[in-house]
Amino acid sequence: MYTRLIFVILFICGDSQKLYDSRYDYYDTDHLIENPRLLKKYINCFLNEGPCTPIGKDFKIKDIMMRAVFVLACLVLTVSAVEKYSSKYDNFDVDTLISNDRLLKSYINCFLDKGRCTSEGADFKKHLPEAIETTCGKCSEKQKSNIKTVIKAIQQKHPKQWDELVKKNDPTGKHRDNFDKFIQGS
Repeated sequence: MYTRLIFVILFICGDSQKLYDSRYDYYDTDHLIENPRLLKKYINCFLNEGPCTPIGKDFKIKDIMMRAVFVLACLVLTVSAVEKYSSKYDNFDVDTLISNDRLLKSYINCFLDKGRCTSEGADFKKHLPEAIETTCGKCSEKQKSNIKTVIKAIQQKHPKQWDELVKKNDPTGKHRDNFDKFIQGS
C-alpha cells in the first residue's frame, strides 16, 4: 500500500522536466521492498554509497526536497515492516496439525484456556485477538494462508469450539463478518 505511493512520489518528484514516465508502471515494488539485499543496494545508490543499476539511476534523488521525501518514505516502510508478525512460524507444519485431531484439540484447548499450551500455541494465542480484530493485518501472506487452513479445519471438525473461540476473542461480534470474509477468501 505505502510502497506504491512512495514510488509514485519518487517518480513525480525525481524529474522536474517530466511529471510522468510510464516505463515503470509495472515495476514490482513489492519484490524490491521484500528483498533486503536489493533494497539495501537501492538505498546505497540513492545515498551515493554504492553503484547504481540503470533503474536505480533513474530513481536517484537529485535535490534536497527529494531526499526529505525519501527519508520519510524509508520511515514509513520501516514502521510498516515493524508492524508485521515475526516470520518465526511461517514454516509451521499446519498439515500435520489439522490431520492429527488430538493435536488440533490440544491447540484449541490452549486457545480456550482449557489446556496446556506449547510454546508455539502460547505465541499463537497471544496474537489471536489482534489477528481477529485487524483481519490478520500484521500477517505475512504465508501466515494468512496457514491461519485460513487451520481455522477452516477447526470450523469443519470442531464447530462448537470454533464458536467458543469467536466468543472469547470477539465477544461483541464486531469483527466477525470481516474475519469470516477473510477466512473464506482464497
